[in-house]
Amino acid sequence: MESLLENQRNCHEERERCVDLMVKEFTMDKKSQRERINSDQRVNRLLERNQIATQKLISAYQDEHGERSKEIQAIGGPNEFAEFYSRLKTLKDIHRKNPNDTARTLTIEFQEMANFVQDPDRVEKEMVRFMDEEGYGKFLDLHALHEQFVNLKGINRVDYISYLSKFDHLHEIHKEKTKKSGAYKSYIVSLEEYLKDFICRAKPLIDIAGELERVDKDFEQKWKEGKVIGWSNEKSSGALTKFAPSSAEVDLSNFNSSEELEELGADRLKAALLALGLKCGGTVKERASRLLSAKISNVSSNANGKGITEDAKEESRKYNLAKIESRVLRLSELVSAERAATRENVERKQARAVGEEEEEDDVEEVYEVEEEADNVPYNPKNLPLDWDGKPIPYWLYKLHGLNIGYGCEICGNQVYKGPKAFQRHFTEWRHSHGMRCLGIPNTAHFTNITKINDAIELWKKICDDKNRNKWNPEADEEFEDSLGNVVNRQVQTAIPIPLAHSFVDFVAFSPMWRRLSILFCLLLCLCSSQKEPAGQNLILLLVDGYGANLFNQTDSRTKSGTRTLLENGMEATSLKPVYPTQSYPNWFSLATGLYVESHNFTSDFMFEPNSSMLFQRDMGMNDSNPFWWTGYPAPLWYAVGKAGIDVHCYWFPACHKAHVDLIVQVPQNRRHSFNNANKIDLLPHLPTIIKHIKKYQPYRQQLVLLRYNGLDEALRAGGQSSSQTRQALSTVDTYIRRIQEEMDTMDLHQSTNLIVLSDHGLMAVEEEDQFYVEECLADFSMVRQVANSLAFTMIWPIDGEEDTVFFELKVCDQWAFVGDYENEEAAPLVSVYRRHELPEHFHWRDSRLVAPIVLIARPGIVLLTRNLPSTDVSEKLAKEWKMLDGWDNEHEEMQGIFMARGPAFKSHYKGEEQVEVVDIYQLVLNILGVEPTHFSNGSWNRVADVLSEGWEDRRYEPQSFALRHLCPFSFISIFIVTLCFWSIAIDY
Repeated sequence: MESLLENQRNCHEERERCVDLMVKEFTMDKKSQRERINSDQRVNRLLERNQIATQKLISAYQDEHGERSKEIQAIGGPNEFAEFYSRLKTLKDIHRKNPNDTARTLTIEFQEMANFVQDPDRVEKEMVRFMDEEGYGKFLDLHALHEQFVNLKGINRVDYISYLSKFDHLHEIHKEKTKKSGAYKSYIVSLEEYLKDFICRAKPLIDIAGELERVDKDFEQKWKEGKVIGWSNEKSSGALTKFAPSSAEVDLSNFNSSEELEELGADRLKAALLALGLKCGGTVKERASRLLSAKISNVSSNANGKGITEDAKEESRKYNLAKIESRVLRLSELVSAERAATRENVERKQARAVGEEEEEDDVEEVYEVEEEADNVPYNPKNLPLDWDGKPIPYWLYKLHGLNIGYGCEICGNQVYKGPKAFQRHFTEWRHSHGMRCLGIPNTAHFTNITKINDAIELWKKICDDKNRNKWNPEADEEFEDSLGNVVNRQVQTAIPIPLAHSFVDFVAFSPMWRRLSILFCLLLCLCSSQKEPAGQNLILLLVDGYGANLFNQTDSRTKSGTRTLLENGMEATSLKPVYPTQSYPNWFSLATGLYVESHNFTSDFMFEPNSSMLFQRDMGMNDSNPFWWTGYPAPLWYAVGKAGIDVHCYWFPACHKAHVDLIVQVPQNRRHSFNNANKIDLLPHLPTIIKHIKKYQPYRQQLVLLRYNGLDEALRAGGQSSSQTRQALSTVDTYIRRIQEEMDTMDLHQSTNLIVLSDHGLMAVEEEDQFYVEECLADFSMVRQVANSLAFTMIWPIDGEEDTVFFELKVCDQWAFVGDYENEEAAPLVSVYRRHELPEHFHWRDSRLVAPIVLIARPGIVLLTRNLPSTDVSEKLAKEWKMLDGWDNEHEEMQGIFMARGPAFKSHYKGEEQVEVVDIYQLVLNILGVEPTHFSNGSWNRVADVLSEGWEDRRYEPQSFALRHLCPFSFISIFIVTLCFWSIAIDY
């Protein structure tokens, strides 16, 4: 229920937004007829909305019933708080009864309209209905009226083109033969109605009512003077005065003599006599006497009444016809441009050959610009000009394929008309220059290549082929020894010449060496056929912002990749993040297995009071100072790397940062950075990753850390229901499906585990749930620095002002306790804590960068700063992003997901325990068989339920490369083969 003042404010806002949107409409370039008409229609609707809102405001300010005064008195009187709580209770009751109703504010409505208007690629739909012949307002369709016209009595038959030129020449039509018929009146009424309807559709910004009102006033004056075109000899005789503004019947009860009536004048007396059906001629004195006699005798008509009424009807008929004709003349002037275009269009159609009309429909509409010079030929389709300066015939244009455009990206997206011009351009300067800019020779290999990426890929392939076929002395140069043995340069240089001869002689003639060679080959084959044990490798995919609620509320579970993963693996109920539920704190808890108070990466937005340095997530300053990246415990990739296991990182946070004596080599384009303009795309890298695991499986274990942030960005920018979010969810499923398909191809499911998880969930926010911290402080100078994270705010007061700042924030009215919430725990919207008062279950208060005063908002409430020294992007994020993070880690919207598949996990299993982010560290090290470098806060009780039997006790035991996992059967086979080959008789 909205108050009267709120309705007034809403009307003021609507008027301003209408004007702002109309300005944007007028400033946008309209390239087609459809865009111009649709724009005018939208402006017309905005004008109507503006007028309606203005009328509402006028009515409200007049306050005829005193409602506005009462409301102002209610909110400004002594009981203003009671009124406030009463209205608040009413609002809550409405939202409780209608929990699923969504409010569509003017901000959202007009922003959507503005986005559509300013979108250059927008698709204009049909806003008004036009006949096909009208060409969406470009032409008139007067065929039906032409049929009416030629069927009028006394009209010579004319063709349609002639009718278009003279349909407004109504003064040339004979008054006695044609205009007396009812068919003529029906015709001009239909003509007037069509022209008014066409102008309303094609030119909605023209004030038709105002134009017709001016025409009617001018007509009244000319009719009295007898100067109406076509009716100049029909001067008003007074019979039509009853249609004039002074034609009201006279109240005779106010007059007692004819002298008093004479003062009214001749025209006024005529009108009164006509109204009574009496004779209206004669002098003024006679008319007054006749009117007074009518009062005395109460006569409503006389013997001549019938005849006089017929005269009045005839004059009325002429008056109405002339009035309609004057309106038609003015309406014809308003559509003069469309009228001329219609005539040209009809002439062009009549001159068109058979079949050309259908072919013309295939050509896209071209924006027609008015020609300044009269001698420029008519060329609406922008056809090429012939030698005489005129457009070539349309059939020739189609024959040579000039209606088909071929674009070339190498030439700067130049478009070539026709296949001949397209083929010729490959040898011209523009294409050659583009190839030189790419560093590629313009040879015949690149004919018909128009894409830059295609040209680069083809050039790389040509270079690879040349390098492969190039003479390589190391591999191609051969040497022959004295015994005729041929070896390449690498072997020849590796073995000294004297030893080479004895070695070859021994191999060629020693039976002992033959036996040993055969045995070595057999052993090598047997050993190389053995695979590493299951769980040797691990792929971890981290999806930013993928909340458990989002996973359960969408069709993610039924998508092909996720469905296959769950059918062959396990799923936890949810993944509980650490507090605060932001990216950096949870990334470091995942990597170290520690709560925030232990690894000290406090928030996405931090302040170090000693050095006055700010850490801001999206400001590009994350890597500027090593202070932020030193001093935290060893991450899991350090422990894994020190154990001799290969680590591969793809946009995984902080993975490329050096720790003590180890650094993971990550290419620059695969390093995590919030200000990186390149979008993360894992798909091209997945086949390479799986092939690498397969190739080095007999030698080294592999840990692959992947991260995808596209879903997080889509949720923040567009919300859960946006098309960007749906696309990002499909991308995540594609990654999961592709990883499993590649593992199937390489037969790695028995030796490699796959884990899919997220750091935290996101929650939708509304603009009305935002509070400014400044509104609670009397003096801003008491605050040294604010690190605002939207869901919570850390405040560093200046020395000696901590108690004052804390007290003002604690008792602030805007977020204080406002009453009992049904089915909710009574609590303020924003809780104010000193550092030592922070809830213990957050495991946060002992972190080195927590401020002395902390504001923690309830889920969905956003804290903003305007004038305080704070992080630069807090208000920007809150205004632009639809979903945010950072609230209580026990809230269901903040929970993440955890899914896994592999020999270390149960198959087709849904866990009953909630896994926490701090559990991932020990889980990863356990699967890889690596001892942790430090104690972690994770619990085996939460993850033991999802692991296969025996995996919770597995430890790292290094063994030799070739024989560490040979089964007893393999040893028996080798022993039997050895005996058999040792007994073979070999000729010397």
